[in-house]
Amino acid sequence: NYTDHDHLIEEDICQALQKNEESKDSLGAHSRRVFVASKVMPEHLHYEDVIIACERSLKRLGYLDVYFIHWPNPEIPIEETMMAMNKLKKERKIRYIGYSNCTVEQVKEAEQYGQIDFLQWEYHLLERSIETNGILGLQDKVLVTYSPFYHHRHISQTRRALLQGLAEKNHMTEYQLVLYWILRHPNTLVI
Repeated sequence: NYTDHDHLIEEDICQALQKNEESKDSLGAHSRRVFVASKVMPEHLHYEDVIIACERSLKRLGYLDVYFIHWPNPEIPIEETMMAMNKLKKERKIRYIGYSNCTVEQVKEAEQYGQIDFLQWEYHLLERSIETNGILGLQDKVLVTYSPFYHHRHISQTRRALLQGLAEKNHMTEYQLVLYWILRHPNTLVI
């Protein structure tokens, strides 16, 4: 279900997790400090494929907190995918179910078959569709936003100057200001 590159990323993450597990907190106790997420690709959303893909990720990562449906696939019924996700959750192979790059309607359809706990969407100064498409209105979800700094490559000099001025006025860097702007929404994370 992964490209060779994705497989290597999970292996690198596994090594980092092992080092984290070996560390101790200030009281000398072992504690897990990393929240781990992975995704199942849209071409692998059939029931058996979801189970197999998750097992492979678990073998590499050791555990999964949230498992995302990476993109909706109109060729595979969401009921079938959610049956597999619910099985994984019931068996405690995953803690939460996530859905990436989906519409509000797709979330509602999926939730006819089980709870969606996390949503993932691109969100930055130039991609703000979640402000109008209803995703931000789904209050009982954790929203994981990605590509927060994408705008830096595509912003005009005028807007860059405005952003720099706002950041300086608020004693922040541009990056801190952008993160603050995104995280103003409740239940929002940035990756």
